[in-house]
Amino acid sequence: MVKNQTSLSLLDSEDSINQFINQISQSKRIGIDTEFMRIRTYYPILCLIQISSDYGTACIDCLTDSDLSQLWKLIYDPGIKKILHSGRQDLEIFYLLNKQIPKNVFDTQVAASLIGYPSQVGIKTLLKNELDVDIDKTETRSDWTRRPLNQKQIKYGLEDVLYLNQLYDQIENKLTNTNRLDWALEDSKNILTDEDSIFNPKDAWKRIKSIKRLNQKHQSLAIDLSTWREERSIEKNIPRQWLLKDKLLLEIAKKKIKPEHIFNHIQGRTNLSKNGVHEISEVIKKNKQESNLGTESFKIQKDKNYVRPDVFETLINMILKKAEILELPQETLGSKKDLIDLISKNGGRLSSGWRNNIIGKELTKIIQS
Repeated sequence: MVKNQTSLSLLDSEDSINQFINQISQSKRIGIDTEFMRIRTYYPILCLIQISSDYGTACIDCLTDSDLSQLWKLIYDPGIKKILHSGRQDLEIFYLLNKQIPKNVFDTQVAASLIGYPSQVGIKTLLKNELDVDIDKTETRSDWTRRPLNQKQIKYGLEDVLYLNQLYDQIENKLTNTNRLDWALEDSKNILTDEDSIFNPKDAWKRIKSIKRLNQKHQSLAIDLSTWREERSIEKNIPRQWLLKDKLLLEIAKKKIKPEHIFNHIQGRTNLSKNGVHEISEVIKKNKQESNLGTESFKIQKDKNYVRPDVFETLINMILKKAEILELPQETLGSKKDLIDLISKNGGRLSSGWRNNIIGKELTKIIQS
């Protein structure tokens, strides 16, 4: 079989998919990307899986009735290295469909941050800088549910994975030369480890950054409302913002609107049915009862609750200086959130692995002094 064989055809039958899987079955590594849609649904709709290897590259149509068991067997083979770029959402989709997370993953975005790139560097920038390859990103917002897909869409999908193996070689070489390959493998392994956090309604509040700026009583209600919204979005499989926009959710929480007045307050500002509005009223009532009993919902802890502001600033500066010495972005070595996790003993990246050895232990000594 000719290596690096590429075609602008879309594999949309079980026979063609399985033939391709057999063709690349000897691969020790594969590049993977997905295209999905999540505009009108809560859960992402997987439309395409693109795979590249030394033995061929293809776009696989996931909207057919084809049995994809051989494809999943390939992706979940722990002996095959899966190379992705910014792969968290891809892994979430794989977990959603298969209830497990693939092993032996290498994320080129994660790895690139360890050789000096910004933590959110895009694949286009990385390919240009490392391989002098230009790829077209004009189809980023394409409708991947529409069939038939045109040749431009298929070409776009293929380009996202076509050079991943070469990019891996380039980055791996640089990581090896700086003794950071183990760091990249560790971080790639930890992209998605807590399966309970995937599509978990109780973690929904973390998506609303403004919640952290509320006082504790308002936070408590905002968290309860976000949990309720997430549960209903999952139940109906519709986007959370369709039920209740973040701005309105925060407004309800901050104003502590009485349950009997909630309908008049949000009328015309949401697509909720009367039953949905009633449910919001019940969330407010329950939150108030728990507050009166002294059993309010979880409170978001602030860093100032654990160390003095000047000490916190010292710790942040230590991370910043160490990052400069290592020529890493600060957020790659340790973000403010990472530091708060370390201070509050919630675990986190600074409490284990290479970060703990590089600076975590030093920070801990100051925290405990």
